[in-house]
Amino acid sequence: GLPEHPSLELPDKPSIAVLPFDAYSDESEQKHFSNGLTEDLTTALSKVPDIFVIASTSTRKYKGKDVDVRDVAKEQGVRYILEGSIQKSGDNVRVNAQLVDGTDGRHVWAEKYDRSATDFFGIQDDIVRRVLVEMQVELTEGEHARLAAGGTNSLKAWLLRIQAYNESIKLTRESQIRARELYQAAHEADPNWAMPVAGPSFTHWYEARRGWSDSREESIRLGIESAERAIELQPDEWIGYMALCNMMFMIEEAEKGVDACRKSIKLAPNSFAAVGVFAIRLSEADREHEAIELFERAVRLSPQYPWWIDFGYGFTLHLVGRKEKAIDIYKKAIDKGAQSAPLRVRLAAVYVDLGQMDKAKAAIDDALKINPQFTATEYRKSYPYPGDKRYDWYHDLILRAGLPP
Repeated sequence: GLPEHPSLELPDKPSIAVLPFDAYSDESEQKHFSNGLTEDLTTALSKVPDIFVIASTSTRKYKGKDVDVRDVAKEQGVRYILEGSIQKSGDNVRVNAQLVDGTDGRHVWAEKYDRSATDFFGIQDDIVRRVLVEMQVELTEGEHARLAAGGTNSLKAWLLRIQAYNESIKLTRESQIRARELYQAAHEADPNWAMPVAGPSFTHWYEARRGWSDSREESIRLGIESAERAIELQPDEWIGYMALCNMMFMIEEAEKGVDACRKSIKLAPNSFAAVGVFAIRLSEADREHEAIELFERAVRLSPQYPWWIDFGYGFTLHLVGRKEKAIDIYKKAIDKGAQSAPLRVRLAAVYVDLGQMDKAKAAIDDALKINPQFTATEYRKSYPYPGDKRYDWYHDLILRAGLPP
């Protein structure tokens, strides 16, 4: 099929998208394996400073579809596509991988691996290395081992962490609790790996933000604790700093938060998650113009990015007075199927600001269809930065839109 987007300009450095690896069976273990391999190869490649890597949030939509790599390359604005398949039977694993030049569909490199499952990370390492060689990216020695496994040699820990993450992004109260159990199990499988130690920090942060925990203070304390433990464990991994950044904003320590985020994107300059979260935090720290630059970068790293970016990006555009653009961005999130009441409340706020009261009221009606109990007080709880001087202005807009107090 033809790309639905105009082709994006090719970046001026080597660029690649990793397509979801096919799993040969529908067993959940096989699925976790293929998801994990796709995520990990993307993460490993995005730690290399001199290349441009599309986030896996943007390539997920190709899963299980028969696509022409040239269309994908055009749609994502990259030159190379890495694709392949994975099959696990008993203690053995077979991985096929190929690197394709998206400008002409030519196969640049292909390899078949038949190995014992315990050597899974060796395979990942090899694929990453070969891809970088073929893309002619200079690598420093010692970079390799650190690139691939994202810090663990335990297959069990690695699979459990993938499952934990998939739970946590369901963003329900139950899924946060379940994610913590899985992170704990991953930690027990490899006590020296920072990823599953940082993971619970995000769940505590989200619970505190949504007002779900019995004690907000306790959630904040636990969130900070797990972020700090992750940093202590692996100071050169970005994830702990990202978690700490979130927590610092929770306690209104914006400068400390900004420092932690800076460290995070320095360690993983191409990580969509790191860049996107930093953008949202900056917009909450009265640094909207800087935030907008980062939102633009995040959106380029992941052309099919998830709606929570629109939620923060639209808000930031509204704050700097780009109201029409803010409306476009919020509508984009709604088109992606975001079932979020706060999103529609934010849309209503822009309409009020533009004096379009009918549209504002319609947006509030939609918000109340999703959550009939939603109120301005409830919104205030999740408002990014309660001490913010703009809060009263914003609160007034959502009340005028017709949100119950």
